[in-house]
Amino acid sequence: MNREPMELDVSAEAAYTAVRITGPIIATHSPELRTLIAETFEQGKSMIIDISGCDYMDSSGIATLVEGVQLAESKKSKFILTGAFSEKVKHLFEITRLDALFDEYHCDTIEEAAKQFTS
Repeated sequence: MNREPMELDVSAEAAYTAVRITGPIIATHSPELRTLIAETFEQGKSMIIDISGCDYMDSSGIATLVEGVQLAESKKSKFILTGAFSEKVKHLFEITRLDALFDEYHCDTIEEAAKQFTS
């Protein structure tokens, strides 16, 4: 089991919270990310998550991201993933057929995603 820590670099803006994730999103780390996602949407903001630094994800990590999409939709907010997916994460999305879902909610960079919130 991967026990490497997950690091969250959080930047709170007026309309959204951006998070750069480094390390794995696994069952022992997912609650921290879930809490951050829920708090962001409770504040009426949208969420941008850069997972280019995420080298591994288990089913708990996938569930956390799917819940983020669902919560954003229920709050009429946006949930955007950014960055290139690692080969392991990309493969996981493909075999679970979530690549189509996350293609809809994906931008190359946080800066590109942030343009959706500025006029």
